[in-house]
Amino acid sequence: MKSLSVKEKAEYTDEEAGKSQKEAGKSQEEAGKSQEEAGKSQEEAGKSQEEAGKSQEAAGKSQEAAG
Repeated sequence: MKSLSVKEKAEYTDEEAGKSQKEAGKSQEEAGKSQEEAGKSQEEAGKSQEEAGKSQEAAGKSQEAAG
């Protein structure tokens, strides 16, 4: 392997740095998507709890009526 000139080494390093940044960008994007999904799941869980609360309330009312 021939030794690279300083300029060639610098260009190679720049290229590698560019690839790393691109990869980092993809990782951040993936992390963003995961957070978004987690947010949706929490929202769904919140709705389910709300629904469960309503049915408990309804059950309480029917017990009251039966009593």
